[in-house]
Amino acid sequence: MPGILQFITRASSLENHSFIASSLGANSVVIDLGANTGFFTREISKRLGVRSYGIEANPNLCEKLKSDDRTTFHNVAICDHDGPIQLNLSNDHTSSSVVSNAVPDARGTVTVQGVTLAGFMKAQGISKVDLLKVDIEGAEVPLFKSLDDVTLKTIPQISIEFHDDHGFITPAEGQSIRDRLVQLGFWGIKFASNNTNWLFYQPGVLGVGKIEHLYMANVVRNVRGGLRRFGIRPD
Repeated sequence: MPGILQFITRASSLENHSFIASSLGANSVVIDLGANTGFFTREISKRLGVRSYGIEANPNLCEKLKSDDRTTFHNVAICDHDGPIQLNLSNDHTSSSVVSNAVPDARGTVTVQGVTLAGFMKAQGISKVDLLKVDIEGAEVPLFKSLDDVTLKTIPQISIEFHDDHGFITPAEGQSIRDRLVQLGFWGIKFASNNTNWLFYQPGVLGVGKIEHLYMANVVRNVRGGLRRFGIRPD
């Protein structure tokens, strides 16, 4: 049911990743860290006309992803340094990780090219990011360690899946990232009962006031939960 929540709020969702769509358009850049099958990368470009970059570390997944004039895919692993890194593979295509070998249904390792987000942006000639989606199986910890405060504050919104429930990071590591973003002026909304769907955004940049924030954090969150219980995806 595409865009069902657009009738009541600016909050949107794709594949359980939340963002504010009203600020995104043809001149916007979206970086999708953890592209997986490429659905989020392609669909957000299709719906909003953005220029999207999908980053997928698993070479078996990435080789199947086809780029076009508005969407490109890149077989690198985002981490805190540039250079080769071991990816622990899982037969569950959503669960391979560069930070933990305790992946479910493990099937060995493969060496992939590691790169920092700043290094990737420089290589691609990207000067700004309007939405950063993060779903990288625990590598969110080295990612945020590699990003300085000045760089983070240039990103208006960040959609994050934390992996403490999966055991790839500790609850304290996830909380440390959330605390840092709040200290930098981001407002956060937890759209799931666990930490798999967080949206952090800069209210002044996106023009969101306290009332709308509270509405998204309470009403929209509960409406989404209700729709899911009835088998309806609020995407």
